[in-house]
Amino acid sequence: MRRLSVIALGLLLHAGAALAQGVLLNGAPIQGTALQPSYVVEPPNTPVLKNSLSNTASQVIGSAARLEVYYCVNPNTSDAFVQIFDAPSPASVVVGTTTPRWSIRVIGTANGSGGGNMAKMDLGFFTGIQVAATTTATGSSAPATALDCNFGYR
Repeated sequence: MRRLSVIALGLLLHAGAALAQGVLLNGAPIQGTALQPSYVVEPPNTPVLKNSLSNTASQVIGSAARLEVYYCVNPNTSDAFVQIFDAPSPASVVVGTTTPRWSIRVIGTANGSGGGNMAKMDLGFFTGIQVAATTTATGSSAPATALDCNFGYR
């Protein structure tokens, strides 16, 4: 009889193999058992639109959450940065003084990307998620034109 690691068995299950003849799982044989793939369905994340994001802190959520996705369009010819703060409210953030937990560069339209960024992530925030857009990674100057952003948290 063959032994499969949990990873290999997971791949076999994911592939939806028909039968596992002579396979051991945790030392016990699986004889003629039909294997079916299983999928975890997670609830959708909560979307938040921040069109006109500039250098004033703006709230995504005021409590602990996980930032899972963002999409930002930068209509400026210069790059901009989205600063993401772990803070309970916009009032608790002083843009340019409070250190962001993350700072993400959003390419400007003149740099060949069409001026947009999208990323899937899994970032945990303990007290809340506040965001701002600036011309540098930790600065306080506003981009010439505000960014159009969307954030998804859970």
